Amino acid sequence: MPFAPLICASLAGCSYNGFGTSSSAAIVTGNAVVHELRGRGLHVATMQGTAIFSFGIYHEVLVFAGNCEDEPTGLTGRQVLVKNQTLAASVTDTTGLEIALGRRWSGLTLGRHQAAVLVDVPQGTEIARSLHLDLADLSATSVDQPDDTPCEKETGT
Repeated sequence: MPFAPLICASLAGCSYNGFGTSSSAAIVTGNAVVHELRGRGLHVATMQGTAIFSFGIYHEVLVFAGNCEDEPTGLTGRQVLVKNQTLAASVTDTTGLEIALGRRWSGLTLGRHQAAVLVDVPQGTEIARSLHLDLADLSATSVDQPDDTPCEKETGT
C-alpha cells in the first residue's frame, strides 16, 4: 500500500501505522516488547498481509518476544519491531467504521470490533510459549519461551 502514507499525510486527523496524528509508545519489560498505538479519525494499519481502514478510534497492542533478540531495548518503532522481532500476539480494538481486508480477517464493522490474534505457527512446527497480557497494565506483560524453542521472525507489514 505505497499510496496510503501519502493520502494520510495530506489529511488532517489521519494516520498510517503510527505516522501522522496517531500516538504510539513502546514498553520494554523483562522479556517482551509491547508496542501500543492509538489513532483517531481515519487510520490505516497494515500487518502481516491485512490492511485495516478505520474511521473513529483505533487501538492496537502488539506484543513481541524480547528474548529472541540480543538487544530488544534498541527496537521501539512499530516498523522496526515488526521487521526484527518475533510477534507473540496482537490485539486491535476499533470503535466506529472498520474495513479489514486480508489474510488475518476481512469484513466490515460499524460499531465496535475487538480482535486478538496469537502468532501463526506453520503446519508441522511445534512451539512452546507462555503469554501474560493485561491490557490495563501493559508493563506487566511477559512472554516466556523455553531456550530450545527456535526464534522465528514474522514477516510482512
